[in-house]
Amino acid sequence: MIPKVIYICHKTLDDKIKLYSQRWKILNPEYEVKLYDDEQCKDFLLKEYSQLHLDIFNFLEDGQIKADFWRVCILNKYII
Repeated sequence: MIPKVIYICHKTLDDKIKLYSQRWKILNPEYEVKLYDDEQCKDFLLKEYSQLHLDIFNFLEDGQIKADFWRVCILNKYII
């Protein structure tokens, strides 16, 4: 069974992204919403994967591709 968790990452966890995540919670009340900023993403990659994964994350420019890389890693760890 797939866990009912929505993972959201953003460069920083400012008020705008926190409000955005609250909307996801309202739309999906049965799901847990977990927020990660860049530092938490880096900690996760180093702890759960390797220095290589962290280096790839750091190499990628901010934006969708960086977020997609992290999402693939977190989904692979907790969903698959």
